[in-house]
Amino acid sequence: MAKRYIPSPQTVETYFNIVRNALWGTPLGEIPSLYDVLKLAEVQRTRGLVYQSLLDCKFPIEEKVFSVFDDFLLRTAYTHGIQDQVMVKAVTALRSAGIEPVLLKGEGNARNYPNNLLRECGDIDLYVGEKNYEAACRAMRELASSKDVEDSSSTDKHYHIKVGAITVEIHRFTHIFDVASMDPLYQKYSAEGTSAGLVPIDVEKIKVNTPEPTFNAFFVFIHAWHHFLSEGLGMRHMCDWVTLLHNRRDLIDKEKLSEMILSLGMEIPWKVFAFIAVEKLGLPKEDVPLYDPSVADKAEATLSIILEEGNFGTERKKGKKRSANYYIGKAQSLLSYIRRDARIAKIFPGETGHHFFFVLVRGFRQVWLDKTEGNG
Repeated sequence: MAKRYIPSPQTVETYFNIVRNALWGTPLGEIPSLYDVLKLAEVQRTRGLVYQSLLDCKFPIEEKVFSVFDDFLLRTAYTHGIQDQVMVKAVTALRSAGIEPVLLKGEGNARNYPNNLLRECGDIDLYVGEKNYEAACRAMRELASSKDVEDSSSTDKHYHIKVGAITVEIHRFTHIFDVASMDPLYQKYSAEGTSAGLVPIDVEKIKVNTPEPTFNAFFVFIHAWHHFLSEGLGMRHMCDWVTLLHNRRDLIDKEKLSEMILSLGMEIPWKVFAFIAVEKLGLPKEDVPLYDPSVADKAEATLSIILEEGNFGTERKKGKKRSANYYIGKAQSLLSYIRRDARIAKIFPGETGHHFFFVLVRGFRQVWLDKTEGNG
């Protein structure tokens, strides 16, 4: 089994100093252990920010390390270009089918960074709603190769397909709330936030809509929170949220945003994430509603999990092998969830309980579906 990854306090402090420098231009300070910081940047999917900050500050770097930085930044910029080309194809195809998509997360978030090319790329997420979902999926299949169509998949929330080298996700829902009784209210906020007050961004020669900023501030948070609960959160997600809150601060209705947070029962998670955003990533307090220093202990415990696990829990999963036996594999996954949720429950007992029940129901439903379809 792989050794558990735990960055030292000195590495963590230095890492956040560099990220704050990249986001806000704050003083860099000393860097006593460069390689440990670079490892943490890789785990957290924030290499672009860290590499460029060190280059801009003319930090003395060995030639072989400089080559790694330069190569990564060039490849990331190239991938952004490819991603934009695919986005234009996808959006144009949807508009030809009479569908106006809304860009979620990813490239929409990147436009809030000081330099969008420094955000590590992910998928292209396009929200179309339930009514247009099937037609939008057909439009994407027409852009993809026969093999990629064959390999495509769907969940309750979205359809997942590769178009060229880039994964496109077509969303019928922006998010599905773990707490079923809260989901109708969330869907109401989502419908409002994806239909009016949209913010267009330039992608090559076309404009693509992103969500209304107040809803988007909550949506990017709930997306990050879902990643934290389900498998693992990277600081890339947190930087997405922080730069959105700051860059769109004049368009975000903080009173309405607070209403969303409280009405959906997300006060404590929001306050914890807000503490990390302000105290670690340097977001000005006035940019985030409900900032509360009294959650410091919960925030530090949450941050420890984030930093140890890495983006999508990659560090936690290292060295773990799942059984080839279908049922044993499912049991291993369940045990892994129980162990992880037991740790998170010490910080967020109620929220973890709701999420675990959601995952349990979904897991048993999938086992039943696999069994009836002969896949189990």
